[in-house]
Amino acid sequence: MNYNRLYAAVKEEYSEDIALSVCIAFSIHMQTKIEEEDLTDSGRYQKRIEENIRDVLWENDDIDLIIDLESRVYQWDISNALNGLGGCKPKLFKEIKGISSVNVVE
Repeated sequence: MNYNRLYAAVKEEYSEDIALSVCIAFSIHMQTKIEEEDLTDSGRYQKRIEENIRDVLWENDDIDLIIDLESRVYQWDISNALNGLGGCKPKLFKEIKGISSVNVVE
């Protein structure tokens, strides 16, 4: 993942603070190891990722937006990597549906 491109893309649509926080959140996601229980309990891994992000970025008022944008990073990256192949066009983060339906019990 090219974090400079990720930062620039989020910054085009949102503020610099949000862009930096999304990069941090994605890094946390990449560092969260899959545990055996994650394979048997649906949604457990995503909940752990969100809890880890909330633990680090707890001071940020836009934490729900950041988590939602972080969940869109893979789709955004794929749409950019496939630019021009089979009619694929790069998408903006606002064009990609997130997974904001997952809630973490605090």
